[in-house]
Amino acid sequence: MFPLFETIKIVDGIPQHLEYHQKRIELSLKFCFKAEAAFDELSQLIQPSHLFKGILKCKFSYNSEEFDIEYSQYTPKKIQSLKLVNDDSISYANKFTDRTCFHRLLKNVVEDDIIIVKNGLVTDTSFSNLCFFDGYRWLTPSTLLLKGTARRRLLNQGLIFEKTIKAKQIFSYQKVMLINAMLDFDEKNSLPIEQIVM
Repeated sequence: MFPLFETIKIVDGIPQHLEYHQKRIELSLKFCFKAEAAFDELSQLIQPSHLFKGILKCKFSYNSEEFDIEYSQYTPKKIQSLKLVNDDSISYANKFTDRTCFHRLLKNVVEDDIIIVKNGLVTDTSFSNLCFFDGYRWLTPSTLLLKGTARRRLLNQGLIFEKTIKAKQIFSYQKVMLINAMLDFDEKNSLPIEQIVM
């Protein structure tokens, strides 16, 4: 019923970075339905209680005509280890509710999450984009699967930079960081590169 969704961070009742989610919704509707944006005022649709203090996760599910909104308390997934997995055919260009491609890759993985390698190049984890620290700058793979809203914002702000990253180059970096709409860009959230398992 709702093939697409957005995950929106809400802090103390205030939705964060809605303009980036709005833009991705517009692009996804054009790609999937050849339709113009049906929800051009997210700020009017997403209105959690301003009395709530803390972080909420908003799931905005939609198709070309209808939408559904769910709010839940946010508990970050604890990531201490990442496993490199290869899949040369994976495709996830839009934020689809069908995440079968990720569930299949996560099967039998004992680490906390995966780094997906496609044709020898680093893409994303199962739920986030990636950044790697080379000692000077944070670099994000240009060969990503999903154009994340946080990734786009951080590129616009000049906090991260795009680069093609080969899987065999990963261990030349010092740290890795997972980024998405719910995860702040903060070096305290990074992992030593040794936490990645081949």
